[in-house]
Amino acid sequence: MAAVFLGLSMYFRPAANFLFIPVVISLFLYLKVTWIEKTKSVLLFLCFLLITLSPWLIRNYKLYDHFGLSTNGGYNLLYIFVGSIYNNQYQMHPDSTHKMLQDKVKDAGGSDIKNPFILDKTEKSVAFKLIKQEPVKFIQNYFSGCVNIYTSLSSYQISSILGLEGTSVLGKNRYGVSQFSQIGYFLEDRKIGTLIASGSVMIFLIISYLLAVVGSWKLYLDGRIKELVMLLGMIIYFTLVVGTLGSSARFKLPITPFYLVLSAYGINYLIGKWKQKKGLLN
Repeated sequence: MAAVFLGLSMYFRPAANFLFIPVVISLFLYLKVTWIEKTKSVLLFLCFLLITLSPWLIRNYKLYDHFGLSTNGGYNLLYIFVGSIYNNQYQMHPDSTHKMLQDKVKDAGGSDIKNPFILDKTEKSVAFKLIKQEPVKFIQNYFSGCVNIYTSLSSYQISSILGLEGTSVLGKNRYGVSQFSQIGYFLEDRKIGTLIASGSVMIFLIISYLLAVVGSWKLYLDGRIKELVMLLGMIIYFTLVVGTLGSSARFKLPITPFYLVLSAYGINYLIGKWKQKKGLLN
């Protein structure tokens, strides 16, 4: 069941492509059976995962002579992760940046590439060369994006739903720009409804994050290290996979269930402490 659902998630969210690795490691570490039984479980998991993915893998092999699910990795790495360097630090217009990077791909032999998997490989090659030239700027934008995942308020979407004017918190350079540096831009000429909606989301997020910290600490005190490592590991994994892309709350979607579990554990702990203080518990 886990393999099938993981396979389905990989169709829709390429960020899940490498999750089978920690799953396999966890099976070996935590199953209380013999090594032969552990190996059987791992092979069974991988078998059902492969069966679930096989239709798309076979399709790509027939069309492009490559086994693979997605080719957006190279595009994101080059045009967004690397592109943010030229947009943010060098103040290039996004259109100029995109064209410049396209020209570099063409110079690397990608002008007439029809196979998307080969194009993806070329884009990654160009991207890594450019990252080596500006590693500090790349890291700066990367971690700004990681933080943005958690600070995004989805004010644009919420405002649109409520019939208010929707304005993104970020300006023209969306990716790799710290949202804290864009607060002034966001507050300019905003209607009160938008500010109330955004403020409500901000309060909810702050409470959720604080409760998640409490829940994490309680799990540690209870000696439930396996659960703590699993939940925090998933949060860290999806945060690092998104990186510079993190400019909108939608990128937090895969992370949300895991920190909400920690928040729920924190709520349960605080309610228990309150009942104990009131004499409602022995």
